[in-house]
Amino acid sequence: MAILELTDLQKSFGGVEALNYINMRIEDGEHCSVIGPNGAGKTTLFNAISGRFPASSGKIIFDGKDITRLPPYKRINRGMGRTFQITNIYPKLTAFENIQAAIIKKVNRGFSFFKPVRLNAQIRQETCDILKELELDERAGEIAGNMPYGDQRLLEVGIALANQPRLLLLDEPTAGMSPDETRSTVELIEKVSQERRMTLLLIEHDMDVVFAISHRIFVLHQGTLIAEGTPQEVSENKEVISAYFGE
Repeated sequence: MAILELTDLQKSFGGVEALNYINMRIEDGEHCSVIGPNGAGKTTLFNAISGRFPASSGKIIFDGKDITRLPPYKRINRGMGRTFQITNIYPKLTAFENIQAAIIKKVNRGFSFFKPVRLNAQIRQETCDILKELELDERAGEIAGNMPYGDQRLLEVGIALANQPRLLLLDEPTAGMSPDETRSTVELIEKVSQERRMTLLLIEHDMDVVFAISHRIFVLHQGTLIAEGTPQEVSENKEVISAYFGE
């Protein structure tokens, strides 16, 4: 069963066509990657799927329902999560408070000076569980902005997990990491996604990461989907090689 289907998805900015009638189908539980040269339209694709930018035309079906015109928060409520190219956390809050704030937002509760949310056992337990899943439990009390970069990226994943997504969009989750950080992050993301039975769709420039994590790969070039297939099929595709390296 497909969890995400894009039909003739198109996005224009003025006279510039950023996405050129994209057709994609992602099965429930798949790990897929979107690759392409800089400016290929990868982040624009994520923005259209998540509702950050409305599609100019076409259709987005998520979990069997048409979400093309839904605002971002309603897509999140339906089970879609997203991380960003630039780390999106609360740098002055602790790691624990970052996750806790996301869970509070999920259950539609507000902060109260008279009834501290840290006393709510359910929220506290959910927060601790996510931190432990991502191996950040020892940093629970650390100010997020002071944490190592790799841990900040994982914390952003944790914020997304607070909404219990069925589909998680990861925009360059290992960008700027050392090889060791990259390897451990990929292993952890795979582990968490399997335990939670999540579908993954990621943008990534590191081909080692793409080939390690992906069941299928979609290749964008100048806003057009030029290829899709298994890692081996894509690596042998002449059009893909030409788009990356020239004739």
